[in-house]
Amino acid sequence: MKRTILLICAVAALYSCQTNRSIVSSDYIEGATFSGTLPCQDCNGIQQVVLLDSNNRFRLSETYLGKDEPCKEKYGTWSVQDGRVMLFADNAPIAQYAMSGTSLLPLDGPSQATTEAKGALARKKFIRSKKINKKFLEGLDVVGFGKDASWSLDITHNKAIQFSIPGLDAPVAFSPVVPTLSGDSLIYNVVTAGDKMEIIFSPGFCGDGESVYDYKVTVNYHGKTYNGCGAIMNADGGLDGVWTLQSFEGREGNWEDRPYMVIDLNTQKFYGFTGCNNFNGTVHLKNLKVCFTDVTAGSKQCEGYNENALIETLMKCNGFSITDETMELSQNGVTLMIFKRKLSGE
Repeated sequence: MKRTILLICAVAALYSCQTNRSIVSSDYIEGATFSGTLPCQDCNGIQQVVLLDSNNRFRLSETYLGKDEPCKEKYGTWSVQDGRVMLFADNAPIAQYAMSGTSLLPLDGPSQATTEAKGALARKKFIRSKKINKKFLEGLDVVGFGKDASWSLDITHNKAIQFSIPGLDAPVAFSPVVPTLSGDSLIYNVVTAGDKMEIIFSPGFCGDGESVYDYKVTVNYHGKTYNGCGAIMNADGGLDGVWTLQSFEGREGNWEDRPYMVIDLNTQKFYGFTGCNNFNGTVHLKNLKVCFTDVTAGSKQCEGYNENALIETLMKCNGFSITDETMELSQNGVTLMIFKRKLSGE
């Protein structure tokens, strides 16, 4: 018999999208991204982006052009029904699409039998961590660029910054700067004796016409603001791998065998050993925040320490940092668990 521990948690949005041929195929539309501008009665158009993944989750973004309103995002599940792509939030249909070539056609009223398509969303290449020009970007941690390619930003693995803008004979270079998190945004504040710069990476769809990126970038430099798109190369933060537990909440348990955890972000799963029972669950990562949910453990009675305390501590964690193969899991900035990476051959 197994016991299951569930955590109610704000789970990171999962990316996905889909498309149809004359008969919609889930395999064909998995992992696709669609974007376009749709008609709007009281604005200059609705810029919409839809992503659907192989886990049947979607992310929908809408920006009302010409209005001073923030981008609206919705998350939920998708499925193919009667030859249409259906989006559901809280088990209620919120949108439906037909397929034409490689484009999605938004349809009025998800519950209507016959609807009229208005506008189209073209299939785009979705670019996120570890996906763009891997060879060219070797050694880079973060990249940013203007939508019109007028400026570019490179931040290396050791956080050294290089900023290129028109009119300069050579890029502006800064020594390494450790970024900070503010909400869901990653911020680099550069201050030197004679210069300063602020770089903000905010989650949100950003397109350059051919591709869709998962970060918007703002660079404030010399009184001017540069807006563009970007990607974080190490968005997984180095979490993947085998981790052995050193302590949790400042103490060690009475372990005959040291607990460990294997994290696989590709499948969004983790598994391991608590020191008494095997356990597994789901791991979510978004904007450098982590969440462990749906933890299931074996039923063997544990002697010597409280296994539940270890599991409950893991489920409290929402942040992480990795330095010299040591991972600290934290809750709102307070370290709760410390792990060491188990290297191959150990």
